[in-house]
Amino acid sequence: MTNLRFLEIYHEWMLRYLRIVSTTEDLNISFNKLRYLHWDGYNLESLPSNFCVEQLVVLHMCYSNLKKLWNGVQNLVNLKKITLSYSGYLIEIPDLSMAEKLEIVDLRCCTSLHKLHPSILSRPKLTYLDLSYCKSIERLNIHSKCMKALYLRYCSFLKEVSLRSEKLTIVDLFCCKVIENVNLHSRSLRTLYLGGCSVLKEISVTSEKITKVKFSSATIPALSLSIGHSFFLEVLNLTGSNIESFPTNIKNLSMLKELCLRDCRELVSLPELPPSVRVLRLHDCRKLMSLPELPPNLDTLSAFNCISLEKGISQQLLLQHMLHRYIPCVHQRLCNLWDRDYFSFPKDRVMHECGFHTAEGSITISCLPISHLSGFIYCIVLPKRFVSNDIMISMYQDHVKVRSWVGRQRFRSCDNAMSDHVMYWYDDFSQYDKILSGDITLTIEFVGREEIITEFRVFPVYATASGFKLEICESESIELEQLPTSKRRRTRPEMINFL
Repeated sequence: MTNLRFLEIYHEWMLRYLRIVSTTEDLNISFNKLRYLHWDGYNLESLPSNFCVEQLVVLHMCYSNLKKLWNGVQNLVNLKKITLSYSGYLIEIPDLSMAEKLEIVDLRCCTSLHKLHPSILSRPKLTYLDLSYCKSIERLNIHSKCMKALYLRYCSFLKEVSLRSEKLTIVDLFCCKVIENVNLHSRSLRTLYLGGCSVLKEISVTSEKITKVKFSSATIPALSLSIGHSFFLEVLNLTGSNIESFPTNIKNLSMLKELCLRDCRELVSLPELPPSVRVLRLHDCRKLMSLPELPPNLDTLSAFNCISLEKGISQQLLLQHMLHRYIPCVHQRLCNLWDRDYFSFPKDRVMHECGFHTAEGSITISCLPISHLSGFIYCIVLPKRFVSNDIMISMYQDHVKVRSWVGRQRFRSCDNAMSDHVMYWYDDFSQYDKILSGDITLTIEFVGREEIITEFRVFPVYATASGFKLEICESESIELEQLPTSKRRRTRPEMINFL
């Protein structure tokens, strides 16, 4: 074959019935005009001596036995893509200084690769570089104006990375466990993963458009990053890090929507948070002693196992937040009502005796007006022994089911509790299947494991001209009624407005 331009040979596990061509010795092929080469499982240590790369555009040789591609400098004027992933014997990448059009380099899991020719890091059109699991790479200094994505996951000997690119959008350094210095400069950087970087000493990140930063299980000497000047940051994930406190300028991150601090065991306090924060996750922040004022847009607060939190978190303050901030956003469709939206704290009881409440598995509310009824705020006290099983809440009117849902998301992470926990969430009236006119009697029943609820309360929410009100009851007006399956609390409602 003298005019071969396209050659594609698949590995047997990809295409089971195709016999693998294992050598080029018996092939009477001229590679002079070859433009596309896809050869999985190539078993020789280098490309044949008669291999001409001048016309080559794509070189794809995954799972090969290659140790090197060729010797010396080749005329790679058309080459745009190199994929050699999972070539475990590959030792080096040759001089690519002639590859002016090179855009994509994928060297994932080339575990023996210990030498990258400097030319590969300065290709003018290089946009994508993946060196994940290249365990012998120690330092990278990249200068490519067009670089958009850099993946270095599990580069276990990588100590330093420096990159400057105007078009960079994502950098993934997950589990680079010995990396000490990170210097990234790009106006367009949006996503940065530093999870598992446990010996970080210096971080310099300059970006005006960064939206997501993840430091999970990372050691952070001080969070004085340049990201503090990024007004586009939306997600900041510091799960498992050793951070003790935040700089006060975090309040300037005006686009921040989610702050995840799960398992930050050294965190003691939080400063004022941006008003834009909607999700605050504080699971297992066991030294955290206090919370700042809740941001007005907050719809999820999980302080599970925050056992050092001060006792001053009152039900009244939380209900004020839900009435005046969260619920109005739901009704104005400024935020969606999700099964995962909730507020939870360590607590062995509800702090104030108000609302329709029971210590049993169901509750009946009689003479409940539905005019202007907006929904219900539920409150559950979960015991320490709780296991995150599905909990179904059903609501009936005159023995007809009008609402039913299973609380999977909300209770998913409540295992291994160190104390009793109290959880609040809002159920919007517009979600109900059928409600008749006039006064109604609603029964809320829990179906799940036995003895999972120590206390349950319901707060009907009504819309008014000035906002929203809760309907609660005074303890002296409570009367007990024995029902066939459980004790239920029946009461006449009163209206109260938290100001």
